[in-house]
Amino acid sequence: MKPKFRLIAVMSLDGRIARDDRDVVSWGSREDKVHLKRELSQHDLLLMGRKTWEVSKDLFISQPSLVLTHRVSGWVEDSPLLSWFSPKDSDLRQILSDRGFKSVAVLGGSQIYALCVQKGWVDEIALTIEPFFMGQGFSLISAVSLDQDQGGFKLESTEVLNQRGTLVLRYGKNTSII
Repeated sequence: MKPKFRLIAVMSLDGRIARDDRDVVSWGSREDKVHLKRELSQHDLLLMGRKTWEVSKDLFISQPSLVLTHRVSGWVEDSPLLSWFSPKDSDLRQILSDRGFKSVAVLGGSQIYALCVQKGWVDEIALTIEPFFMGQGFSLISAVSLDQDQGGFKLESTEVLNQRGTLVLRYGKNTSII
């Protein structure tokens, strides 16, 4: 059985997930940090890009993590909790299935989100929206070309995290898209 991929992100009202390469999402609400810990506990693998790993590694040291990078060839295991992988010309979903992973939390950044969407790996989305405008920074998904038949997503639930209006929107893959 192939693992399910859940894209997990927090963004501003104008769709920004980070101000720059060193942003550790200090602007996210306390409630979203609690929500993120709860989300991560539901997955047996955390998937992220090298830059996300570099700025946030202290947050992820207790769970198995896979960092996507072009700086390695194939799968390189650093420790039982940290591996590196180059996704070039590989079926990552099949590789993860072969290694026994069932649930993958996709944590970004923009290029990793785009890669996962483009490859059709994203099954679910948990998107936190913080109620402010960032004005500049990285978009949720970097520029990517998508095929028409990659389908869309359907809103499954909403949750208000605080009185300021921080929202969590949960989407599932819409298999009945036109």
